[in-house]
Amino acid sequence: MAKPRPINQLLATGTVPDLIAHARQLQSLSTALRRCLPADAAPHVQVVRWSDGQVTVQADSTAWATRLRYLSPQLLRQLQQLPEFTAAHRIAVNIAPIATPAAAIPQPFYLSPASARIIDANAETIADPQLRAALKRLARRGKQR
Repeated sequence: MAKPRPINQLLATGTVPDLIAHARQLQSLSTALRRCLPADAAPHVQVVRWSDGQVTVQADSTAWATRLRYLSPQLLRQLQQLPEFTAAHRIAVNIAPIATPAAAIPQPFYLSPASARIIDANAETIADPQLRAALKRLARRGKQR
């Protein structure tokens, strides 16, 4: 069996560095594109491809795609002024939801019996009856396991 390798070594070999570089380039191009757009439209678009003078932009809805197509002649002139897009001669617009990081999956609540005993003991010293009752309820959750 092969010896485990550190993740930084794995990420530094093969096609992974190329993928990371390409993703960073697209992110940089998206940032440049967004600076040329009205503030309300910027979060709804991103560059997904830049090849042979064509900038392919993804909009997150048909409404934003339509607006982007309407703005594309003006936008193309603005983009051509930027060093990243001097060779641009066409803007293509696709529609797809913008990929966002997945929300964290909530973890089930766990309270150890030892923590429950500490909370219960501290609840006894609280003068406020509502807070004391809330701490007691919390402590019971740990004792149920």
